[in-house]
Amino acid sequence: MGFDDIIGQERAKNILRLALRRGRLPRSLLFSGPEGVGKRLTAFALARALNCLRGGDVPCDACPSCRAVLAGMEDEAKGFPDVKEILPGGKEEPPDMEKRKEREEESGLDSIKFRQIRFVKYFAYRRPMSGRRRVYIIDRAEKMTPPARNAFLKVLEEPPTLTHFILLTAYSEQIPQTILSRCTRIPFGLIPREDIERHLLSLGRKPEKARVLAFLARGSLEAALEADWKDVNRERKEAWDILRALLRREGGSAFLEDYGALRRGARTNEILSRLWETMGVFLRDLLLVRESGDPGLLMNPDYEDDLRTEASRLSPGEIQAALDRVARCLAGLEKSQNRALLVSAFYSDIIDR
Repeated sequence: MGFDDIIGQERAKNILRLALRRGRLPRSLLFSGPEGVGKRLTAFALARALNCLRGGDVPCDACPSCRAVLAGMEDEAKGFPDVKEILPGGKEEPPDMEKRKEREEESGLDSIKFRQIRFVKYFAYRRPMSGRRRVYIIDRAEKMTPPARNAFLKVLEEPPTLTHFILLTAYSEQIPQTILSRCTRIPFGLIPREDIERHLLSLGRKPEKARVLAFLARGSLEAALEADWKDVNRERKEAWDILRALLRREGGSAFLEDYGALRRGARTNEILSRLWETMGVFLRDLLLVRESGDPGLLMNPDYEDDLRTEASRLSPGEIQAALDRVARCLAGLEKSQNRALLVSAFYSDIIDR
């Protein structure tokens, strides 16, 4: 699985290929971007390229080194000794940890500990065991504890000659500027819906499922691949039933009661965001049907009959106004506006149109 097998991220891949070709790959890289868009896959592809026995700017994925790094992505015990992934909650510690009596008591499993970074530091300055380069992939780098950050900063200030560090994060704003300034940042963006849909089709997914999953994945190939079709269908049905009830002014108060009283929290915002996004997809389909567009462009082709029934009851202006309200509510969620007021405003605008 070389660079060409990674979906999207052409700019990031081209930057890395050029650096490899010129022999000028920075010692410390920061891959920043949303979850599920290929940062980890690219990091491991880069690790293979750095250790590939054939050399060049792309891994061959056939030599013993490439195969070992690939195996290590799934099972660390079968991996390449010079490529190591550091994850929150990992068990790594340097061999001299007990002798130095520096075993820490940091709490929480969801963090990268000082002892893990000491492990990195202990081996980073040593020559590779069997490859050309040591590579440390630090996933969710924002999870480093303050002591771990300080220890890692010291490594960055005196970078080892034969070691590369690749930090992965979806929250670069949570990483101290002292670390950011010593890394070359490679941005990763959302994957275009069309690219996700084509990939799902290549895996044998049915066209209607691939289209829906690609849209609801919100630019994350990982989300599209991991989505459970039964859960997606359940969410779509719920969104459609609520939207239709509101548009018909029939029983929409249940939406106000159920969603206006949800508990606070990031998970609640995610639930509401997915609901409104799914409603937005249905509203776009309603507008397409109302204006006699190509049914082949429907995002919910399995709802075509229901969409035609509802579209005949609404004007294009009413559908567009509802779509605009969905957009305002989603923007309000991102700005952390009062959720109960957003739900109430959405209900009132649709019912009182």
